[in-house]
Amino acid sequence: MWLLMVAPSLAEEATVAPGISVSKRSYDVPLNEMPFFGFQEKTPEQQAADRALIASVDANGGREAGFRRVLQLAAQALAVNDLASAAKRYNQAYLLMPGAPEVYHGFAVVAAGRFRDTPFAEELFAIALRLSPNNEAVLADFGRLLLIEGKTERALPLLEVVVRHPKAGAMHWSNLGLAYAQTGQRAKACEALAMARTKSPPEALQSDLNILARAAEC
Repeated sequence: MWLLMVAPSLAEEATVAPGISVSKRSYDVPLNEMPFFGFQEKTPEQQAADRALIASVDANGGREAGFRRVLQLAAQALAVNDLASAAKRYNQAYLLMPGAPEVYHGFAVVAAGRFRDTPFAEELFAIALRLSPNNEAVLADFGRLLLIEGKTERALPLLEVVVRHPKAGAMHWSNLGLAYAQTGQRAKACEALAMARTKSPPEALQSDLNILARAAEC
């Protein structure tokens, strides 16, 4: 499913929460699988369903607890690469707490991973960081997206912040190493590779580590 051909600079914006506006995007998928429900007008029945969801959450543990439960379900969907289900959960999270940074982070992952809409993903990542500066999860995902897109100079400072977090893992160090290698900083790239190897890297990451070792000539 691909992005409708709308130039980002000409895209209409919508206010999605107090003080937060985003570019409107629509894709050829069901309404609840698009970020912000695709900015589509809802039927009275859909609006009633939204109100019922919010009322049920408020009556069963409260808004914050319900929001966290929905985020857990979204994370479970992302873990098995079920981006359609993840989008549905993030839409529920948006209904519950429209100004939460986790909503914009989640929608950014969906926009990039399912729709290959990197301009929209970058816009959403930037909002998530504005709402939660130095959030290591957002920085890690945003930095990796920029790295994949060849925007290494922008990715590098984000990835450098990520590895300062006590729980930084092998993938974080690998991403930073690749950024260093791509900017000609071989010594730093090899240091990052060595750190990645101390973090018990999973088998799936070995290919990235081998690429890093060749690129930096470690």
